[in-house]
Amino acid sequence: MRFLNSDADAGYFSALISIADLPTLNAALNSLSAVFLFTGYLLIRSKKQNAHRACMLVAFACSILFLVSYLVYHYQVGSVPFKGQGWVRPVYFTILLTHTILAVTVVPLAIITLIRALREKFPAHRRIARWTFPIWLYVSVTGVVVYWMLYGLVRRNGRDTQGRRGGSEMKSIGIVGCGAICRALVRAAESGKLPVRLVGVTSRTEKSAREFLSTFRSPPGYLSLAELITAADLIVEAAGGKVVPELAEKVFAAGKDLMVISVGALLDHPEIIEKSRQTGCRLYLPSGAIAGLDGIKSAAVGQIVHVRHTTRKPPEGLEGAPYLVERGISLVGLRTEKEVFSGSAREACRGFPANVNVTAAVSLAGIGPDQTRVRILAVPGLTRNCHDIEVEGEFGRLLVHIENVPSENPKTGKLTALSIIRAVQDAVDPVRIGN
Repeated sequence: MRFLNSDADAGYFSALISIADLPTLNAALNSLSAVFLFTGYLLIRSKKQNAHRACMLVAFACSILFLVSYLVYHYQVGSVPFKGQGWVRPVYFTILLTHTILAVTVVPLAIITLIRALREKFPAHRRIARWTFPIWLYVSVTGVVVYWMLYGLVRRNGRDTQGRRGGSEMKSIGIVGCGAICRALVRAAESGKLPVRLVGVTSRTEKSAREFLSTFRSPPGYLSLAELITAADLIVEAAGGKVVPELAEKVFAAGKDLMVISVGALLDHPEIIEKSRQTGCRLYLPSGAIAGLDGIKSAAVGQIVHVRHTTRKPPEGLEGAPYLVERGISLVGLRTEKEVFSGSAREACRGFPANVNVTAAVSLAGIGPDQTRVRILAVPGLTRNCHDIEVEGEFGRLLVHIENVPSENPKTGKLTALSIIRAVQDAVDPVRIGN
């Protein structure tokens, strides 16, 4: 069972337009359908039969395109919950119910009406058109209304109808990936440290995921990606940077919040950050294995002269990094400390995607991935992942030194998992400490 499609086998439709853009496309198609329907009605009232026929054919084409787009969207992201509260809920669901029932009804009516017109059976065409036209127009108009209520009213400026940020209503999370981060979060849920419900886990391979989950005392269920996005308020990515772009697209399209652990992926895909701002869906980037991000963010309000990040890890924690593999650099049998990389944060994240999420977070908080300088050293016998960060600017000088105990995965420190648990706790806590 596959988790996410690769770029090579992504559908032609999704290559033309982002999944997250489909709701807007659907609303536009419904709007066009309504305009051409009403124009066609006015034309036939004026006895302009040919122009009427053209308008109705265009309206039918818009409705067909809408149906295809609608099915593609909901196949990818599942159902999208309505988060409005108070009086708006019964209004929304009343409109949605009538829209859905009449949308099913109008399909055969529209086809029959169109066929009778094309066959020039005009008396029979007029008899059924008296029913088809108002139903079709109602479905087209309410389609736009449903879109506005679901994506515009509730998420306007990133707030719901009662002025709260989306994340403050978080009640459940789902995890993508079955590794050290997932293990730590499941254990936190079992011990009561998570203030929200863990509704499920998904991964690339269902069989291995179920075997992984069976090792816990009270494991969450295995869900498909679409099911997980539907069930959870917050999706936690713990599956590696390659899945982040498509995952973010699907999560934001469903109006859900996303926590990205593989922060390095955002350096090559800054559109994810912009999409979060456009949709009002929260994008959480936990501090991970580093301290001092609040200080760096504050310093960035003024002028920062330079940011330097030095990482020291045991050789086994760097094994398999693309930068080393591409250059034929082997760390087997290494006896002395060795610098294996020196360059920008962007280059480091591309060459060591599983090792330098700290670097990505530091660069995003500070002066950017191209100005942040990075050194990576392999140190034989080292039992901890060490990070030294130096920031200098008009505020003064900031020095951070971290010695992080590795988790079951030598590439991931224990502090990373703890910071994710804390980020979930902070997301639902009305009291915020730090900026």
